[in-house]
Amino acid sequence: MGRVAVTALITAIVAIAIGWLVWSRMASRADAARAADQSEISSLEQQQAQLQAQNEQLQAELKKVQDEEERLSSINNELAEALEKARLTGKIPPPSALPYPPK
Repeated sequence: MGRVAVTALITAIVAIAIGWLVWSRMASRADAARAADQSEISSLEQQQAQLQAQNEQLQAELKKVQDEEERLSSINNELAEALEKARLTGKIPPPSALPYPPK
């Protein structure tokens, strides 16, 4: 009976030791995976910040282009009206009355 108890105790100790080794390796792998995920998250957050700054810059540039397009469109309309009046009346308006043509 004593041999059975000693054998069972030794087997239990070996099983506990093996279980502890497996658990510690799994824990270290999980820690490494967590660190890699954290590094990737940090990298993605930095990339998001860069893209957000670039987006804001592009939005500002787009606004400038749209404003310029509106300005040129209004000048184009004024010139078209002046040409139509000149065509109908046969008189060319004085140069000071015409807007400068768009560049």
